[in-house]
Amino acid sequence: MIWFTALIIVLAAVSAKNDGRREITCFQSHDLDFNSATARKRSNCGHCVYQETLMGHDVVAVTRQCVGQECNPYEDVVDGYGKNRFCCTTDLCNESKERGKFSNGPNPI
Repeated sequence: MIWFTALIIVLAAVSAKNDGRREITCFQSHDLDFNSATARKRSNCGHCVYQETLMGHDVVAVTRQCVGQECNPYEDVVDGYGKNRFCCTTDLCNESKERGKFSNGPNPI
């Protein structure tokens, strides 16, 4: 009977650990010259982020990262200058802008 009670406690702890949160894998990179085959990956993420910086309509920086359960997307480019940030919730969805932007509908939070 004691081992059964202990088993129930362990199972309850394991199910409470996740709490319905997403645990996805994301690319972690700050490179314009991105290669998904060799890029670093990070697991246990709530969201993946693809963020780009534009200057004169040219992409000058791209960041791919893992963030927690909340993510705030934005598209803030005026006259070719600014940043766009796309949040997505499927494994490795921040590989590209297109995949990050459309992996599960328009910019989920």
